[in-house]
Amino acid sequence: MHLEAITRTDKDYLYKLQSIVGIRDYALNPSYPSIEEHNNWFETKIKDDSTKIYKIILDGSPVGVIRSDKIIEDKQSTDIDIKVEISLTIDPAYSGKGIAKKAIAQIISEVEAKIYTAVIRSDNIASVKAFIHNGFEYKKPFQDQFNVYQLSKD
Repeated sequence: MHLEAITRTDKDYLYKLQSIVGIRDYALNPSYPSIEEHNNWFETKIKDDSTKIYKIILDGSPVGVIRSDKIIEDKQSTDIDIKVEISLTIDPAYSGKGIAKKAIAQIISEVEAKIYTAVIRSDNIASVKAFIHNGFEYKKPFQDQFNVYQLSKD
C-alpha cells in the first residue's frame, strides 16, 4: 500500500468514491454532492497549497483517499506550529484490512506539523481505532455526534 498525490485526472474517481451508497454516513456533511458541487470543491482543493490529497493505492488500484488540511490559527505566524486535520475515505470493499491505519501513518510522515487532528463521528469505531493505533488521543467533543482526536509531535 502506498499514497499517490491526486491530479486533475482523479476528479471522477473522487466523485465516484463519494457517491458509494453509505460512504458519507460518517462524514461531517452526510449529503451526497452533486457533480457541480464536487467539481467546485475539487477545483478549490487542488489549488489550495494548504491541502494535500492522496489516493490510497493497493496492488496498483485506488482503494480510498486521505487528505490533510493545514489549519493556521495565527495568520501572522510563520512558525511550523500549525495543525493538520486528517480525513480519509476507504472504499467499503476494502474496509477491515488495516488500510486506514497504514494510510494515516504514511500521511503523518509526509506532511509536517506539530499537531495532527481528526474529527470522527463517535460511532465510527473502525476510524477511531485506526487513529488511536497511530497515537491519536481523544481531545474533546465536536458538534452533536463527533469527537476530536489529536496527535502532538514534539
